[in-house]
Formats: sequence, structure tokens, C-alpha cells
Amino acid sequence: MHETTTEIWKKATGKINEWGVQATNSYNAARKREYKRAVDSGRQVPRPVPIHWWPPSDADHVRGFSSIGGARAVHSGSPALDRDEKPMWNVSDLLRGITPLSMLTEWSAVFRTPMSIAKTVLHKFVGYLEAQASKLIWKPRCSATIAWEQTMGISAKNKTSKYTGPRGDWSQGYGYITHDGFCPCGASLATHDEGRCPGATKDPRAAGERLLDTLKSLVYTLYFRMSPLSRLSRNKIV
Repeated sequence: MHETTTEIWKKATGKINEWGVQATNSYNAARKREYKRAVDSGRQVPRPVPIHWWPPSDADHVRGFSSIGGARAVHSGSPALDRDEKPMWNVSDLLRGITPLSMLTEWSAVFRTPMSIAKTVLHKFVGYLEAQASKLIWKPRCSATIAWEQTMGISAKNKTSKYTGPRGDWSQGYGYITHDGFCPCGASLATHDEGRCPGATKDPRAAGERLLDTLKSLVYTLYFRMSPLSRLSRNKIV
């Protein structure tokens, strides 16, 4: 899977210049139309100065996506440390179509363009990753799973029948099936402080904070896809 992800990533970064030029042309054309409408209505407004697209270098690309966990390793095709010790977002999130705001901020500075152009390019980049991941990773994995189930004689009825196997012990409120060397909280006994169980998580707010960040990114993505300028840009991008 790692090789496939690197291949998808390389192809996506190879298309950034194409998307950048098209997004910049659409941006300049929209500003010209706005200027003409203003002049035709009798208003005096300054003539817009055309924006130019500057092809980013490989170092620019690395700086632009460094806030994403695992991106440096995927880009280089070999193990590499992340810039941040605990990144909020990972490459797997991009493959699922999530567009982090932190990446937009980084890319906007790298591209040296208005935010709307960076939004268009990033939207195309993440969209390409999502589409290719679905085609080259998720669908083949689903086909392999279905083939394995057929080999094992597992039918749709088997998967919907009532579960009769072992169940977790809920006496401590966790419900995990405990294996040798592990606590019912799901953590290794070696991680416990002086034998004391830290609980299912040491930071109960972590999941809520990540969910909130995910919702913020989804709201941004929906807003961007519904905005007139983004629709105009996407209509002119193949």
C-alpha cells in the first residue's frame, strides 16, 4: 500500500503546476469581468493587475505539506521524520478527501498567490488523491476481501447473524476483550504507572477536539464547493 500511496502522491504533485496555471487564469478572468461590470456601471475602479503563477520547487512542496503526518515519507518514498511531533492530520485523512485548513495556510504562502487560488489547487490535489485512493487502494482491497470471504464460505447471511463468540468484560466499563499482557482498558500493562490503570484514554478531550477539527474542515470544504468563484474555477479545470 505504501508504494501505491507514493505513486498516487507523485502523480498528484506532478499536476500542481497545471492546476495552478488554470486556477490563476480563471482568477484573472473573473477579476477582468468584475472590472468591466464596474466600468459599465459608471464606477471608477483601478484596473486589476494580473496575478502570475510561479511553479513551486520540490522544497516548496515539502514545506507546503509538512504539517501533514507521513507526507514527507510518502513524498520521498522512504522513512522520514514529520516536522511536527504530533501532527493533527495525516496522509490517510487526505486520501479520505479531508482538506485541512493548516495545509491551505502553508500552501498559500508557498504559492505566493491569493487564498482563492491556493484553495482551488488544494481542492484539486486532495480530490485527486481521494479518487485515486478509491480506485487503486480501497476497491482492490474490497475485491480481495470479497474473494477471501467466498473462499472461506462466508455469506451475507453469516455476516448479519447474531454474534455468539467471546465478549468483553464490562465490569470496569471498557468492554475490551483482554489478552495476556494487556489491561481491560485496552493498553499494555507495561504502560501503566506503577500498576495503576490510566483508563481508556489519558486525554478524554482528544477525540472531541479531533472531531471538532474534522467538522470545521468539512464545513470549509462545503462552503468552498458552493462558492461561485470555486464553481467557476472548477468548471474550467479538467
